[in-house]
Amino acid sequence: MSRREATVVRATSSKLGKGRLYIIVYERFGGDPKEIRVIEEVDTDTSFYEGNKIVIETRDTGDIFVTNKTIQGQIKGKIQDRS
Repeated sequence: MSRREATVVRATSSKLGKGRLYIIVYERFGGDPKEIRVIEEVDTDTSFYEGNKIVIETRDTGDIFVTNKTIQGQIKGKIQDRS
């Protein structure tokens, strides 16, 4: 399991079947921004905004959890393969 705390730089989401695709750009401790794409199977209507504090957790099963600590909410999904 991996756990990272970060701050949202920008985020977008779009409906994808019954779920949602989230694209979240984040940075850790003033480092270079990184992007993560998460496909959520069931839409939880969770929002992410610039400046929100988040926790990103990955599991050995391939699941990823992104928790918004600023405006309580969490998504669970899989990382989108960009190839």
